[in-house]
Amino acid sequence: MESRVSRTEFLQGDVIFEMNAPAKHIYVLEDGELAVTYGDNPETEIGTILQGESFGESALLIGGKRSATIRCETDVTVQAFDSESIQGIFKQWVDGKRMCQCLLIEMINSNEFRRKSALSDAKEEPKSAALTDLVNSAVGAIATLAQTVRHPDQILEGWEQGNAFLVTGGHATIQRGNGSTDIGSDTCLGASQLILGKKPSDAIAIDTISHPLAGWFIPITDQYNKLTELNKGLAAVARGIAHKTARSAVLS
Repeated sequence: MESRVSRTEFLQGDVIFEMNAPAKHIYVLEDGELAVTYGDNPETEIGTILQGESFGESALLIGGKRSATIRCETDVTVQAFDSESIQGIFKQWVDGKRMCQCLLIEMINSNEFRRKSALSDAKEEPKSAALTDLVNSAVGAIATLAQTVRHPDQILEGWEQGNAFLVTGGHATIQRGNGSTDIGSDTCLGASQLILGKKPSDAIAIDTISHPLAGWFIPITDQYNKLTELNKGLAAVARGIAHKTARSAVLS
């Protein structure tokens, strides 16, 4: 089940891929630093990618075109994973696919928050169609009914058992990093922290659940441990997503 991987070097100033380009590979930064820019005129830098972090994850499960431009701030070395081979792995292992979907849902939410902050755009935009598709795909294969969470302690209990919570309805306020965030449907809580072997409760504080949260507790820790045995390359991608998402939440 090992995915195809190649190692490539780029020079400072090189562009690895541009916004709206076809997405065929997923990358993990092995050495160096990358800038993430969004928009055309002018491009606005919305973040950086550091050693060990992943990028180009839209190719992992979403497909379509690139949502940003990645430029080398220094000379860099990357590992590139063929997205088609990863798709093939997920056809054989649905639980692993669902684990990565949860990571991507967290990452998309975090990226959207940072992008809006960087662009200083107060206009309310519709929710990403890719995000909604990810959530629908993640819950579509789950036979059990969604659970309802009325108290933060119920989320904490799920985290202690190595599960992330995929929110499909309701409303709550959480403290994450330096500020508070209102969350609702199409949100995942705890996946990145669990992948990194940390307690989600140390990074995410649920202040209030104003409307009971509906959703699924999805195993994350056990699935990631299995992934490290089955496919070290894809495990590196999953960990890279978790690293970037956790750092983005703090920076936000």
